This record gives sequence, structure tokens and C-alpha cells, in this order.
Amino acid sequence: MTRRDARLAPGTRFRRHARTIGTVASIVWSSSPGLVSTLTVICLGSGLIAPATAWLQRDLLDALVPLSLAAHRRPGAGQAPVPHSWLPGHDLLALVVGLGVLGVGAAVVPQVQQYIQLTMRRSVALVLSDRAYRAVSSWPGIARFESPAFADKLQLTNQLGQATAASLITTTLGCGQALVTAVTFLATLILINPVLAVVAAITQGLAIAANLSNARQQAFLQIENSARSRRQQSFSRLLNDAVAAKEVRLFALGDFLRGRMLAELSAIRISERALGRRLLRIESVFAVVTSTVIAGGLVWTVTQVARGQMPIGNVSLFVMAAVGMQAAMSQAAAALGGLTESVMLFGSYTDVVTAPPDLPVKIPPVPVPALADGITFDDVWFRYDESHSWVLRGVSMHFRAGSRVALVGLNGSGKSTLVKLLCRLYDPVKGSIRWDGVDIRDFDPVALRERIAGVFQDYMSYELTVTENIGMGDLRYAADADSIRRAAELAGADADISRLPDGYDTMLSRVFRSGGNANARAGVMLSGGQRQRLALARAFMRSDRDLLIVDEPMSSLDAQAEHEVNQRLAQVRAGRTCVLISHRLATVRPADDIFVLAKGIVAEQGTHAELMASGGHYARLFSMQAAGYSDVGAAGGAAASAEVTR
Repeated sequence: MTRRDARLAPGTRFRRHARTIGTVASIVWSSSPGLVSTLTVICLGSGLIAPATAWLQRDLLDALVPLSLAAHRRPGAGQAPVPHSWLPGHDLLALVVGLGVLGVGAAVVPQVQQYIQLTMRRSVALVLSDRAYRAVSSWPGIARFESPAFADKLQLTNQLGQATAASLITTTLGCGQALVTAVTFLATLILINPVLAVVAAITQGLAIAANLSNARQQAFLQIENSARSRRQQSFSRLLNDAVAAKEVRLFALGDFLRGRMLAELSAIRISERALGRRLLRIESVFAVVTSTVIAGGLVWTVTQVARGQMPIGNVSLFVMAAVGMQAAMSQAAAALGGLTESVMLFGSYTDVVTAPPDLPVKIPPVPVPALADGITFDDVWFRYDESHSWVLRGVSMHFRAGSRVALVGLNGSGKSTLVKLLCRLYDPVKGSIRWDGVDIRDFDPVALRERIAGVFQDYMSYELTVTENIGMGDLRYAADADSIRRAAELAGADADISRLPDGYDTMLSRVFRSGGNANARAGVMLSGGQRQRLALARAFMRSDRDLLIVDEPMSSLDAQAEHEVNQRLAQVRAGRTCVLISHRLATVRPADDIFVLAKGIVAEQGTHAELMASGGHYARLFSMQAAGYSDVGAAGGAAASAEVTR
């Protein structure tokens, strides 16, 4: 929901809000139907407590006044004094008992309501979290995670989804309860003075309209501030992150990041304060007008009673009805305002959970065959969105099944983008990628990825145990100790893991303990090379897949570790198609086909020997990089290193 939505026709906007409320009601009802039914009955019934109390109090006052006057009247001649004792009749006793029952109800019902609401919130929170993260996990691609607009929706979903959904129902019921009270009190005022009742109703109606407008403004502000809130949280995380702490301390960035964080917070606070002042002015005006109307009505009622045209109990009834209606209407206005704000904010949650797949999925999909012929890129063009330049500009190439393929080139040439397209995390803007002649868009993305193993350049290190970090590569064998150890051995990680405090059960985090046990040993942080070996081990859990993608697998490894990993890679990829991306050209030398990318196109293709013989871009880079390992070519090696890695 944005300001653009505010320009929708009222009917369209109402239908959008109605759908949101319907979605929330469905979620809440499915999570706890019994609690919702009970709470509805209690809320509507409790709305009658205050009006009933006012009427009983009026009747009690009217009944007591004559008794009080008689009890204090001086006895005349021949009259016995009236005893000063309270001997109420049956009607008076019924009024007292009724008021007592209503008083107990007014004290107990809110406690019961609060208990039911808290219980319902917990039930709803579980359902909402499940639906939200189920929806996010179901998106085939990753483009939405890179969209600022969708990031704002995710931010609001994470912050407000659970609380807002439960509050939508409780606010709706609270509004219903307040309206029952307000309408009953309004009917009471009509019996006392119809004109005064109409004036009070109009005044309160205008106050409600203003409150709804204010609620929309507050929701708009919260939505518009979501980007600032995300930036503030980003700076806050950097100030608290163990990985970032090294650079923050080394470069003395603490004050800088704190300043940026506070600047975002300050911008949020300034906008909120400006709106708050505006709301204060509007609400103060309506409060003064409403109080003036009530004061005028009270003067009129007292005058009528003094003239003997009304029973004295009507003074009490008027005060309770007027003040009660004002309070109930204020409560209803606040509830409607909160409902409006919640509906608008919850719209972000609805947008997330109802978003269609971000990539088209063919129904029914074509089964993914075992790779027999190869993978073909046919005139593939790609850019991340229309505001960015092309990353790939008509790439065409063929990876033979069972071959070792290498992609090389300078940073930004499109190598990593190609493998993301191959995993169908994005779709080409133009052109196609075919798996044994079938466009991969005809496959179920999940089934396609089941045929692929890989480790990305920006690999993950999860704050879980070593076993869990490796086992996540193939959840079917996540509890199979032999499979996990075998993958670790292939990645050359077993020896390092065995030296950890708890071996494979060591928690890879200094801020969490194993199993959440407060008495357990704190975890550890691995070096960059050790984390990269675990990422390789995670990929090797799928060593039987058709395609192995390895993006910069040795960027954090020393020379000896790189040699060992190369040997193990040769063992794992035997008979399988392997796509290797590396800036270390010695690593790609054994490849069957080397594709050299430059500025989004395939500039060269061939074996190492063929490319060296052609004397082109690859040969120049390889020679310069190789010269860096000899004394005589140190200067050239340094230049090559700068060119290859920039």
C-alpha cells in the first residue's frame, strides 16, 4: 500500500481493504475458531454493560430520593419519627443486586478478553509465520530479494505481520463493542433530548472521520519510512556484527556508522513528530467541541430537573450517557483508525503471501532427464532490470555432457550471472538455455536444481553445527554421519573438523551455543579457508548429480590446500559435467573447454593449448599471471594480478 493506492476510487480501495480483512479473518478463524467465537460474544455483550449500569443507576437514584427525603423529614404533630435504617423493598434490592452484577462483569470481562486475545495472538503468530515464509520459500527465483520495493514489503511483513493480523481481529471486535455501547447511549440521549443527541452524534461522526484520515496518514508515513528503517537496521547490524567488527575497529568506523544510523532514526523521528503535531491539533479541536456540547446538554438537563420537568435521576443518566457515548465513540474512532492503519500495513503481508511465482512455471512441467548431450546457451541476453545495462549480450556456447568447462574473465564479465541463469535463479531476457535440447523454463525449477550441485562465490556459513552446515547440502542425508564425513573428506575438511572442541557437533558461532543449551560450550569461528572447505563439502553431498558448478572454489585457500582441492575436484567430477569459474588460470588449465568472457560476450573459446596458441586475451592473462610466480616476472605478475582481480 502506497500513496499511489490512495488515488484509487473509494470503491476500489474499499474492496481492497475488504479483501485484506477477509484474508485476516480467514487466517484467525482457521487458527482458533473457538476463541474467536467466544471473544465475539463477550465483546458484543460487554458493550451493553455501561448503558445498563447507567439506566439502573438512574432508577436507583429516583427510588432513593423519596426515601431519603422521607427519612430526613422532621416529624410533625402526631407523627412518629422515621427510623434511620435502610429497609429496601424488593425492587430496590433488585436494582442494587443488578448494579453489583454489572460491576463484577465490568471488572472480570476485560481480564477474560485479554487472556483470550493473548492466547489467540500466539495461535495466529504461528499460522502467519508459516504462511509468510512458506510463500517466500516457494518463489523460484531471487530477483524479488533485490527489489527495493519488495524489500520494504518484507520489512513490514517481518515487523508487523503477526501483531497486525491479531490486532485486526481484536480491533474489529473492540470497535463493535464500542459501537454497541455508543448506539445504546445515543438512544438514551434521544429519549432525553433528540436535538442534543443529533448534535452530539454529528460531532462524534466528524471526529471519527478525522481519526480515519489521521490513521491513513500514519500508515502512509510508516510505509514511506520502511526504507529508512531498513537502512537504520543495516547500520545497527554492522555495529553489532562479529565479522564486520574487524573493519569497524581497524578503520575506526564506529562513530561514522553510528552517525549514519542516528541520521536515519532522526529523519524518521522528525517526520513522525511533524505528523504528531498535526494530529494533536485536530484531535484537540474535536475534544473541545465535544466537551462544549456535553456541558451545554448538562446545563439544559439540570435546568429541566430544577423546574420539576424531569426526575432527578435523568441528571445521572445524562452525564453517564453523554460521557459514555463520547468515550465509546472515541474508542470506536481509535479502533476504526487502528483498523484502517492495520489494513493498510497488513496489505504488505498480503502482497507477499499472495505474490505469484517470480518466474513462470510450466504446468505440467517437463521431467528433467539425466544429462546426456549437454547444455546449450543460445543467444542469451540478460540485465537485472531495465534501468541497468546488459550483463550478457548474446552469449552462445555449448557444454558437452561429462566435460570439464571453465569460465574465465575479468570481474563483471558475466561469469557468475551465467551460472545463476543455469540454476534458473533468473530467466534470460532474450535467448534460451537448453538441457539436452529442452528449454530449462519447461522444467520444474526444484526438479532442475535436484540435478545440480554447486558452491557459489559468496557461499554461506550458517550459525549451526558443522554437521548441519554440511548436511544442508542434501537434507535427505543430513543425519547420515557417514555421508557427512565422506563429503568433508572430499573437501579436505575432516582433519580440521576433528580438531574442533566438539568435532562435527561444534557450533559455528560465538553468539550461540549448541542446541540452545545455556550450559553448553560456546561455538567457534572458522577461518575463511575452513569455511570455504565446508561450503565445498556441502556441495559434495551432491557428488552424484549431473552438473557440478564451482564458482571461485579456492579463493580463500592456501597453495597446498588449493592443490589438494583440485585433486579432489578431479575425483568428484569424473564422468560428470563440471563448470568451474576461477581467476586462477592455472586451476582451469586442465578444462576440456575454456570460455573467455569479456563485456558480456564470449570473446574466446578453446582448450588451454588452443587459446595459448592463438595469443589472445587468455594467453596474455595466463602468461602475465604465471610470470608472477617467477622472480624475473614479478612486475608483470603484479600487473596481471591487478587486471585479473579488479
